Amino acid sequence: MPDDDDWTADTAPRINPTGRTPEQRAAGVREDAGGYSIKKHFQFKFEDDIPSIRIKSSVLPNGYETQSFVGLIGPPGTGKTRYALQEVMLAAKEGHSSFYMFNETVEKKFKKTIKRIATELGITHSSDLRNVWFWDATKNQLGTADYNSMEIVASTVWAQNVKYWLDNECKGIPTFIVFDSFSNISRRYVPQTPIFHQYLTHALAEVYAEKKIEPITLMVYQKSLGPREANTDAVVGGYGVNHEVDMEIVLKLHDVDKWDAMRYGWTEGSNVHTLQITKDRFPEAEYQESLILLKDGKLTLSDTINSHVQRTLDAKNLGRFTEQVGSEAGVDW
Repeated sequence: MPDDDDWTADTAPRINPTGRTPEQRAAGVREDAGGYSIKKHFQFKFEDDIPSIRIKSSVLPNGYETQSFVGLIGPPGTGKTRYALQEVMLAAKEGHSSFYMFNETVEKKFKKTIKRIATELGITHSSDLRNVWFWDATKNQLGTADYNSMEIVASTVWAQNVKYWLDNECKGIPTFIVFDSFSNISRRYVPQTPIFHQYLTHALAEVYAEKKIEPITLMVYQKSLGPREANTDAVVGGYGVNHEVDMEIVLKLHDVDKWDAMRYGWTEGSNVHTLQITKDRFPEAEYQESLILLKDGKLTLSDTINSHVQRTLDAKNLGRFTEQVGSEAGVDW
């Protein structure tokens, strides 16, 4: 066994899942590239029928475009896991099937979270969730930033678990595939996160094409250290992650201070959750930041922030108007 100082490119252990040499892989890439560029040539015609198909959401009014990769982004405590669980649970009640990977908490704790949210949604029987396949990935963590290892974990472990589920366990229409979350990777290897994300999305796209399915892939990310820090639309991992997703949903948590209470009419000292879609490659409407409320155990979208601002301004203007009219008429309002 060589000393630590003796490691070189020749002596360091490498992971090679294919068993092919770099020269063989390069030759394969050249061959595939040549064939792909010829076979995939097409000429676009405006007469082509390209329907837009969307999958229903329990939260978003317009749902999701089929086979979209959706980034669910926000600081801790903003409701990302609740959002994802609500989507798969309510879809399961309608007969749809979903895959849910979790790696942030151990199985025993996560089961408590599942039961609590399911009960709040009115789901009280295990049979209602029989179409949801939960996969505990806490023991399949990425332990190195080596690109070979990243490709194995993303393509061989994560993506192949999805394929196994589709082949053996999936019941009903595969609707949602959730990865909750990428935080363990992004916190350790921020520069490499886009590469891992790219390995996974490309591997999943191949699985979806092979199975001829168009599910929604929810990918949960953390973007700051605390729920009230860095409430911006920046994504952990940079623009590499942002570029790969088709839709980006940002959840935020705001502390209502005196100014917010006066401006919006909210209760000072309370917390307000908001949701904003900052990216959508297939938009059907303009998105604005909206309040997200937990009503009867279910997350629902309320008014937009703009609506609150306008209503507050209208109320202030009305107050000034009544005060002015009252003073001119000698009436104490």
